[in-house]
Parts: sequence; structure tokens; C-alpha cells
Amino acid sequence: MDKEIKAIGLMGAIAGLLFMLSCGEAGHENTSAGVLKTNSGPEMEASFPELKMGPNTVSLYHFNAKKTAVGCYGSHYPYTHDSAGGKDLYIKNGGKLSATSPFASGASFKFDGINDSLCSYGDRCPAWCGRFHSLSNLPQGTVDAYVNVTGFSGSDCGIIGVSSFFSLGVGTDRKAYVDLGGVNLKSNKILKLKKWYWLAATWDGGTLKIYINGVLDNQIATSNGIPTNSGTMHIGALGDDFSGNPTDSFCRGYIDEIRFSNAALY
Repeated sequence: MDKEIKAIGLMGAIAGLLFMLSCGEAGHENTSAGVLKTNSGPEMEASFPELKMGPNTVSLYHFNAKKTAVGCYGSHYPYTHDSAGGKDLYIKNGGKLSATSPFASGASFKFDGINDSLCSYGDRCPAWCGRFHSLSNLPQGTVDAYVNVTGFSGSDCGIIGVSSFFSLGVGTDRKAYVDLGGVNLKSNKILKLKKWYWLAATWDGGTLKIYINGVLDNQIATSNGIPTNSGTMHIGALGDDFSGNPTDSFCRGYIDEIRFSNAALY
């Protein structure tokens, strides 16, 4: 009898092991391309759609490739490409492409929280870097971004900023915030570290809203929009020294899939 029980137990253990192997490593999930993956990288807070170009898209950065071009002084400038508007972003101080992404394929940019950033205005070669960006002349609009904050280096995580016209970030209190021409809106939700979130800010000439993972989190009345401007756009940091360099809120973590639209989509 004891031998039979032991044999049954052994067979059950083997069956369980075979089941785990057929499904992938325990606690992980393998899915098709373009869908949430959890088999590598930081954990997801929720399942997100991959951002696509639509009739209102003015810029879309997938951050899947890093390229190099020869600048006006003969230097090789690293940059990443805007697949919609054709406006490239200069990679400053070693921002790195990472295989960590909220999707099963693609990449993101990893920022060190010290001096890494992407910018729309090369401090030595503004004509090549493309000073003119898409966060301009948007009386109505939407900014989408995926962010994974891994910690703080004494200041906020700046996600996107253009001078005093617009900024999107995560504060040291772990609340997302958006500033539109001096009107500031903070999220009610407190974000967790080392998790991906889909953040979106919309404005329609009457209301500024902030969404987290596709859900409206907070809103405030304002008629503000983003005026026509040639200010430097930064990703991964905020502020500006008027020479194309960010000054504060260097993000520590990952940023992916940034999209600008000329309508309030949500």
C-alpha cells in the first residue's frame, strides 16, 4: 500500500513538472508580439495597448532604434527617430536603449537619473538635431507616455517638458503630474516603483485631464493650451538653460512609446 501511495505521489509530481514546462517558467507568461510580456523586465501594473498612429497623431516615438549621423562639426551624433513627424531627438550623455519594454517586442530608453535625456535641440548643432518639434501650436491635444520609475535621485522623474509650456512627470511622492502653461494637476493615484504605467494628459480648451492606465484619475478647468514655440523639448528631464540643456528632474527609470496628438483623444 505504501509503495502504491509513493508511486502515485511520484507520478503526480512528474505530471505537475511537465505541465509547468509546457506553460513556461512558473509565475511567467509568454504571449504573442505586441502584447504584454512578463517573462523579462519589470512588472506591469496593467495590460496596455501599443500606441498607434491615427488621424490626429503629430509625433510617435517607439524608441526601438538608436542611430548615428554626422553633425555640422563632423561629430557623430546619436539620435532616435520620430516615426510620424520626422523630428529626431538627440541622445544626450549616454541615454541607453534597453530591451526592457511594456510589450513583447521593441525597446525603451533607460535613464540614469543623473544627466541622461533626449532633446529636440542639439547644443552644438541645432539645425541637425531638429529644434522644431511637435509640442507646439496645440490648443487641444493629448500626450501619451509609458513610464517605469525605478527610484529617485533627489528630484522628480521628468518625462516630457517644453520650457514653461508643458511638462509631464512623476513626483517624489510617486504621483503623476502635468503642468500646462502654469496650471498644475496631480494624480490621486500613487504609483509603485519598478512597474510600467501608461500615462496620458489631455486638454480641450476647457479641461485638463490626467489618465493612468486608461482610467481618468483627475481633472481641472483651464483654457490653456500649448502655443506656437521653438523651446527645447526634453524627454527624461525638465527645465532648460536656454542652450538646449535640461536643468532638473532627471528621470531614473525607463520611458517608452511617446505620442503627441492634436486633439483630446480621451
